[in-house]
Amino acid sequence: MSQVVRQVSASDGEVLDAIAEFVGANFAKTDIERGPSSVIVRKKVLWQKQEALFEVSNGTLTASGNCQDSDKVVRQTLEGMTPLLDDHGWSAAAEKLGIRSMNKNGRARNKILSELMPGEEVIAATTGFLDKKPTVLAATNRRIIMIAKDIVGWEGATQTIPFDKISGVSEKSGFATGAIRITTSNDDITVDTIANDELKAFVSAVRRTMSAPADSPAPVQPAASSGGNAEELKNLAELHAAGVLTDEEFTAAKARLLDI
Repeated sequence: MSQVVRQVSASDGEVLDAIAEFVGANFAKTDIERGPSSVIVRKKVLWQKQEALFEVSNGTLTASGNCQDSDKVVRQTLEGMTPLLDDHGWSAAAEKLGIRSMNKNGRARNKILSELMPGEEVIAATTGFLDKKPTVLAATNRRIIMIAKDIVGWEGATQTIPFDKISGVSEKSGFATGAIRITTSNDDITVDTIANDELKAFVSAVRRTMSAPADSPAPVQPAASSGGNAEELKNLAELHAAGVLTDEEFTAAKARLLDI
């Protein structure tokens, strides 16, 4: 039915053991198969064979169910595993900003966290309506992600907008709720019916992150070569011509190479 992918903050074995223990304690009449890198939870109800699969490999947990009841096993188990899962700063952001709705929708939260890359951190999230559909709006240190609830629930596709594609983020407050407007080069996206306090916290967090200076790239070091100084000078010149090395970096690297 659906698949959830999460990074773990404990060893693969510890996570699998915790999953097997949690399922055994919370779901009656289930058959639990603990493998070297997986836990399979099976239950037969009348003619239906329900199965939930949890696989952990190299710090990544992948969980899926073959029906709605199995999806429930997956969802509740992941909620029980929260201390062992990397939430990419979601809980810390919710506490820091005081945004209560960040912790109210587990399905949308898992969907968004499943799509985050290693090193990507959540800075804020809130809930509202996009095109009259309930929507969870999340911002990371790299982009804004939106997921709207439709006929398949929260399992639909997410919409992603990298920060470098955003030209502006504005807010408009009403009596109790307001709206966020995200402007790109070819579109304006408005998410409305957001609680005013959450609206201001979200927009402020996004603006701070977007205005922060980008991390400076590490200085490029010339690669070692067995071809002698002439070959290394050629490599440096190519890097300089390609714009990888600035004039100052090229001059300094050449001086070090020639012992000037």
